[in-house]
Amino acid sequence: MPYVPASFVEFPQDTNRAVVSLLLSGTFTRTRDIRWIFSHAGGAVPLLAGRINSLAKIQKTNADSLPDGIDFELKRLHYETANAAYAPNMAALLKYVPISQVLFGTDFPYVSVIENVSDLGKVGLPADDLKAVESDNAIRLIARLRA
Repeated sequence: MPYVPASFVEFPQDTNRAVVSLLLSGTFTRTRDIRWIFSHAGGAVPLLAGRINSLAKIQKTNADSLPDGIDFELKRLHYETANAAYAPNMAALLKYVPISQVLFGTDFPYVSVIENVSDLGKVGLPADDLKAVESDNAIRLIARLRA
């Protein structure tokens, strides 16, 4: 589709492909000490989690090597809001993971920090949740930010 820039659909799908690849390869299970953070609210992960669960039962996948299950692995990941802080995206993400798994992110220099901050403010999160996304979750997750 030469008339559709890759940033419109391919970049978020690349995120989705990466997550599913790491999931079904068992990487998330083997690397419990890594705190994974995925951009673009995980691409389509929140929307496709049910599909992945269903199809993993009937198609030959490595899902049987996930002792705690697909949802467990996907819900322990962290997702950031780069160019994804729109009400429908955030609703899907926050229906799937707790607010503690969501961090502020930008697509700078492609999308300005100001636009990302503004978009996140329009989602309608309660003040405590907004503060958690904007800073508290990152401070909790990344020790050097606590200083």
